[in-house]
Amino acid sequence: KSRRKPLPALEEDHRMVAREVRSRVSVYCTADKISQTELVAALVARRGQLAKVTGATVTNQDKFQWEDDLLHLQCHGTLEEPVPLTQLRDVFFFEFGVTVFWGFEKWREKQILNDIVRAVSIGQFVEAAADEGSGDEDEDFDFSTADDDFTVVFSAQEATRISNDTITLAFNNIKNWKVKCAISYALAQSTKLGIFEERISTHTDEAIELPKMLAATGKITTERNEISKLIGRVFLEKCTVNLLSTVLDTPEFFWDAPDSLQAMYSAVCEYLEMEDRIQVLNARFEVLQSMLDMLRDHQQNEHSTHLEVIVIVLILVEIVIGVIEIAGLLGWLGREGGK
Repeated sequence: KSRRKPLPALEEDHRMVAREVRSRVSVYCTADKISQTELVAALVARRGQLAKVTGATVTNQDKFQWEDDLLHLQCHGTLEEPVPLTQLRDVFFFEFGVTVFWGFEKWREKQILNDIVRAVSIGQFVEAAADEGSGDEDEDFDFSTADDDFTVVFSAQEATRISNDTITLAFNNIKNWKVKCAISYALAQSTKLGIFEERISTHTDEAIELPKMLAATGKITTERNEISKLIGRVFLEKCTVNLLSTVLDTPEFFWDAPDSLQAMYSAVCEYLEMEDRIQVLNARFEVLQSMLDMLRDHQQNEHSTHLEVIVIVLILVEIVIGVIEIAGLLGWLGREGGK
């Protein structure tokens, strides 16, 4: 009786993909910026521990190198045995403060963020908070307001695409880290943009109470100093978004890349409605700026009115004093007393 020959590794992977094996992609925006030199130094210092931290062998750990604003870790195989192609792990660090994970468990993602990213971050968005339930004195980040999760489906029949927060990755792209990079760039930019959308929403909620107060009472009781601070914060956010526009442009990574990668990047950006969201964000900035300018003009007019009243009072006092002095010179005052 002849024994059935084992399937080649490639055919096994095809079978696995045909069963719609699923994975996950997570995107974390944790800071304004990640220091390139400090991240490379941190990875080099932890080179012997990366396999334990990532749960896989980092195949490119001999050459940690930034490509413009991107550093990529490719993790193949586990500590015990190789993993199927559908479970290959990748980490993409972006200089503008975003980290994208492919194929990792959530607890490993948090471990990498706390052990590596945290130490090299500049301008962290959220404060560290103690993990109360673990009894551990170490601090963990709370990334609940700065992360996005996507499901990945590996397919041998469909082309690589994204829809309904699900990324379908074609079988022939599973080991192509550049395809994952093209998708990751768009996801990272979208998450970064989401941070500023939340910020401007907070400022809008804070500022909208002032026109309501003016409409209800006819005056604003908020001190000029507080309004000036709010105007300053909005101005800083607007400057940051203007600087962010360089981040939201098509990355230099795609300049020398095949057109298919840029097409994939553009398709994901279109799915995430990047251009529309940027236009909406700029429009909200303009509305907020106009509202604050109106409030500032209102307060300046009130201040000018107060100054005018003070000037008028001073003029009247001066007139009264002048009349008294003239009356004294003419002898109109104190004449009867002198007799």
